[in-house]
Amino acid sequence: MQYLDLDAVASNAEFTLKLNGKEHTLKVATVETFIQNMQDLEGLSMNASAADELKVAVAIVKRAFPTIPEKELRELNILQVKAIADFAQTANGEKVEKVSEDNEGNAPAAS
Repeated sequence: MQYLDLDAVASNAEFTLKLNGKEHTLKVATVETFIQNMQDLEGLSMNASAADELKVAVAIVKRAFPTIPEKELRELNILQVKAIADFAQTANGEKVEKVSEDNEGNAPAAS
């Protein structure tokens, strides 16, 4: 008999964020977390305000790094929050980088 041992599948992320002298480890997204993140993102209309977009970004970051106090997240600048949210989604497999046809098969250029 063959079986898949899910207990043996790695469920820890190898990413830690340091903020205000404290380290916060990325919590691997569950299916439920993924659904919540996607629902939040899909709920943003084309005319969503910047405040609405930031609220969603903060929620995504809070789910990815639950040990970060929300007060500390709200004290970050906009670019920091968006960068953390984007990284968390990419690290959790919720977002993949698009490759243009010109660069198909090549690694993304360093920025």
